[in-house]
Amino acid sequence: MVCADNPNIAQATMNFRRDTRKSQNVFWFDKGSPITLGDLIAIAGNLENWWDTHYRTITPSSVGLDNIEVKQWTDTGFDYVKSCEGTCAGSVGDATEPANVTSVISWTTGLRGRGNRGRTYVQALYESATDAFDTLNTPYLIAAAVVANAFIVGTPPAGLEPVVFHCELGTGTPITSFRIDQLVDSQRRRLPGRGT
Repeated sequence: MVCADNPNIAQATMNFRRDTRKSQNVFWFDKGSPITLGDLIAIAGNLENWWDTHYRTITPSSVGLDNIEVKQWTDTGFDYVKSCEGTCAGSVGDATEPANVTSVISWTTGLRGRGNRGRTYVQALYESATDAFDTLNTPYLIAAAVVANAFIVGTPPAGLEPVVFHCELGTGTPITSFRIDQLVDSQRRRLPGRGT
């Protein structure tokens, strides 16, 4: 699937490592006017700050942030890569579940349908985050909600908003809220041809 270009959209990819394995979280931002290199630098800095002050608090120390790649969503647009300069490892010292076991933050837009929701698989899950029924416990859910809220209100630089990206149209729908299910989820590879 070929995605439509949009110079007003920025894609931000947070690249993580866990021993020899690599994983990513991808986020999208809309400016309403063409993205500049300054916007990309600000997005990367804000995402690193979000990692350092919030996200890493629910991430095992066996997982670390390598870098953040940000690009304007056009073939000829700007791009920027920021290596992690702060505390790059997660802060939870607890034993880690297998690599595919995780929780998920579902980003909502106020519109119905799967196409109007985004998902972020949290990087690894630690054993004490679950209860005796293999569901996420209340302390973890509260901490994850703080992380999700901090993303919505703290990562977009002035003039940009986080969005759920629609590949075919090359547009984004503003994220208005989030949901975190109590069920443990499974992070997996996408099937060929699905997603971007």
